[in-house]
Amino acid sequence: MSRYTTGLWIVAIWACGGANPSSSGDVWLPRSDSGSARDASQGTDPGRDPTLAEETVFPDSGVPEDTSLGEESPGQPDPGPRDSGIGTDGGTDRGPLPDPGTTDDPWVPTDLGPQDGVGGCDPCGMGTIAGVTCAPNLRNAVPYVKVWVDTTDCNGMPHHYQTYSDAQGNFSLEVPCGTQTVWMEKNSYRNSFTRWVDKGLTTTIRPADGCFPSTAAKIAIVTGDWDDIGLIVGTHLRLKHTDFDGITGGQGFTTAGAEEAVRFLTDLGRMSEFDIIFLNCSDSSSAIMDQYGVEVRKNLEDFVRAGGSIYASDYAFSYLEGTWVSAMNFPNDPYLVGGHQTVTATVTDPDLAAFLKKGTVSINFDLGPIVAVDSAGPGSIVHIQAMVKELGKVAPLMISFEPYPPDGGRVAFTNFHNARQLDVGSDITSILEYVVFLM
Repeated sequence: MSRYTTGLWIVAIWACGGANPSSSGDVWLPRSDSGSARDASQGTDPGRDPTLAEETVFPDSGVPEDTSLGEESPGQPDPGPRDSGIGTDGGTDRGPLPDPGTTDDPWVPTDLGPQDGVGGCDPCGMGTIAGVTCAPNLRNAVPYVKVWVDTTDCNGMPHHYQTYSDAQGNFSLEVPCGTQTVWMEKNSYRNSFTRWVDKGLTTTIRPADGCFPSTAAKIAIVTGDWDDIGLIVGTHLRLKHTDFDGITGGQGFTTAGAEEAVRFLTDLGRMSEFDIIFLNCSDSSSAIMDQYGVEVRKNLEDFVRAGGSIYASDYAFSYLEGTWVSAMNFPNDPYLVGGHQTVTATVTDPDLAAFLKKGTVSINFDLGPIVAVDSAGPGSIVHIQAMVKELGKVAPLMISFEPYPPDGGRVAFTNFHNARQLDVGSDITSILEYVVFLM
C-alpha cells in the first residue's frame, strides 16, 4: 500500500507577493514585472510574525497539555552544527526536538504488565485499546490515522486488527488481551507503541503513545520571502525538519540569495533523503525554474513517483505549473488576483469539513498580488473554493492530487499562506495543520 493514500493539491487565490490597495479597497494593482513583488507596507521581513510568542496556547483538541517540552522552540534555527553529512550547502537543521515517544517521558510507564485490580489475561480473551492520535506537541489531534495490531488470537492464529481514528483523532480497537504492539500510520508519518491490554476492559493510552514523535517523517523546507510553513511544522506541531534557504532578501525575482535552494532542488539524491518537501512562497521560485526548470521538474517528478510528497504555496506554483500540467489550470496571467482581502470560502472536502467542524472558512489574503487557479484538472481534488471576482466565477483555493497511483506521493498547493496569520484557532492555521499531516 502506498504511504500516501490521498492526493492533495492545494490551490489558493490570494497569497504572497506585494500589491497596493486602491482607496476604495476593491481594486488591486498587479505585480510589477521587475524587482521584488513585496508590498512596501509589509516591511523588510514578512517571513515571521514578530508578535508570535513561543508560549502560544493551542486550541483544545482533546489531548492534554504537555508540560515537559520546556522552553525549546523547534521553529528557530539550531545554533549548533548542521546536519551531519550535509556539508556547507546542505540546509539548516533546526536541531533535536522533544520526542514524546522516548522512555524518559514521564507518561511512558516502564511496567507493561497487568495492573493491580484490573482484568488480566488468564484465560485469554479480548480487550479494547483506545485513545487519541495526535501531533508531537501532545496538543493537536491528528485525524484519520490508521491504527492496527498484528498478533495471534486465542487459538494461536495470526490476525490483523485495524481501525482509523475519527475527524478529532479518537480511536477504539478491540484486540486480544496481553502485551500488544500498536502501529500508527498517517501518510508519511509512522509511530508504534507497546501496551498491556486487559481482558474485558478498555485500556486508554496516554498522549505519549498516541502522539507521533518529532521524527515521524523526514521533512525538508525550502524557505521563502513571503511564507514560513516552518512556523506550523516546527513551532506549532513540533516536527523536526531541515531548512534550505530560498530567500532572495528583497533582491526581486532572482536566484541571488537562494543558492542553497538551487543546490537542493537540483540534487535528486539529497531530495530523496526526505519524505516531504515544503516549498514556501518566494520571489526566487520563478527565477529558479527559469534557469533550472528542466532539471528541477524531472527531480520533482521522480521524487513524487518514488513516494515523496510536495506542498507548495502561492508563488511556489512555478515548481508545479509545468511539472504536472494537467493537474490544474491557470489563467494567462496567474498573478491575476489582488490581495489584501478576506474571503468566505466553502470547504468542499467532507473530511476537512469534519475536522474543522464547519463547512465555511475565512481566508485572509493579507498580501498581494496572489496566484489565481482557474480550475482543477482531471483527478484533482478541490478542498476549498470561493468566488474570485477577478475570474468572475467560483474557483479553487486549495487543491490536491496523486500523479502516480497507487505507490506515488501527493502534491498539494494553496495560494494562501501563514506568515502573518498564525492566530491560534484561526481557520488558516487549522487548515495548514491539517495539510501537514496529509503529506
